[in-house]
Amino acid sequence: MTFTGAPLSSTQYAAQIGAKAEPADINSPMRYIYGKWTCTEAGVGEINMFKLPAGRIRFYPDLSWLISSDMTATANLSIGHRAYVNEDGTVVALDENEWLSAADSGGGALDQNLDDIITSPTLMNSQDGIVVYVTIDTADCDLTDTIEVWFAYTHA
Repeated sequence: MTFTGAPLSSTQYAAQIGAKAEPADINSPMRYIYGKWTCTEAGVGEINMFKLPAGRIRFYPDLSWLISSDMTATANLSIGHRAYVNEDGTVVALDENEWLSAADSGGGALDQNLDDIITSPTLMNSQDGIVVYVTIDTADCDLTDTIEVWFAYTHA
């Protein structure tokens, strides 16, 4: 059977041909970065988990994951980024709740993807990379509590 008529195009093809597509959207393999932390001293505070590479990063929250143990009652976990310098030289302020805001880690162990706040891919662009960190607040982590974070992203 012969196809007749004009061919249809995928969204990606149309973006490649019709307008300048972001390099992180096409021909970039999916990558994962992982960080694990174990509490060795009860308390609240911030933990740097990993640093995303410099350049254009497209973050995929629905493919990214958090696992943490059950902490002290009322403890909360947030995932954000430190301040960084954008490609154009402007400073992007830190945001402690960029990807997760005050998840109830004291109410039970967490095992969830990170589409809590942002449900679609997010493009970020930095000169020197982006430090991703976790905040524990309201109540303490207990000794041997763990936090594991996986980020799915493309990089160009």
